[in-house]
Amino acid sequence: MAFIGKKPTDAPLTSSDVADGIITNAKLAQDIISADTALGAEPADTDEFLVSDAGTLKRMDYSHIKASSAWTLIKTETASSSSAITFAHGTSDVTFDSTYKIYCIIGQSIVSASNNVELNLYTSNDGGSSYETSYDETDTRGFSSSSSISITNNTSVIGHSGSFGNASGKNGSIIVWCPSPSESGTFHTVYGDSIVNDDQGYVRRGMFAGMHETAEAYDAIKFEMSSGNIASGTFSLYGVAT
Repeated sequence: MAFIGKKPTDAPLTSSDVADGIITNAKLAQDIISADTALGAEPADTDEFLVSDAGTLKRMDYSHIKASSAWTLIKTETASSSSAITFAHGTSDVTFDSTYKIYCIIGQSIVSASNNVELNLYTSNDGGSSYETSYDETDTRGFSSSSSISITNNTSVIGHSGSFGNASGKNGSIIVWCPSPSESGTFHTVYGDSIVNDDQGYVRRGMFAGMHETAEAYDAIKFEMSSGNIASGTFSLYGVAT
């Protein structure tokens, strides 16, 4: 319809010119919620999605719908001619308390500086200031490709694997489980498995378990060779949700 008289001056539309609730979905472009920039990675926890809650549009953080992992990496230590590798609660961002019911330590590509030595494990109840060297019950069983089976009960360590060879290319790996270390009303236990290229040229599979018959918590664990240094290798501490 043509204007009668003088045409009014054009002015931009403002929010106050539009009553609430009168623009319907049919009047919106189909790509109205797609921004000019694409997200090319996993959303951050605070990134938001639009969802319909029984017909009412609401926004929701990605943190509420992302998949959660049962395993949380707490700390990785890399050995380099190291006398020992330790994980002590409250030291170097290490958590080793009641946050998780069970902890797991995975050691990979562990190389010994010396030949025919064991990788020993010790626990501490004073944050790593000292480590226990007397345990009540231990059991280690080694299975070798030489067809030999060894059974040892070394109560000065809570667990060990061996015997490490130090010739070029030889290494070992270990998995250690620490259930409920912070529970002070139960005997504490550690158990695990290992595989080693041993000093005799065989592959050696080991299983170990140890128990301290004292109802107390422990808050640190240490790995060290029975002689010499840990030349190289990585040790990763995980908290496992149950």
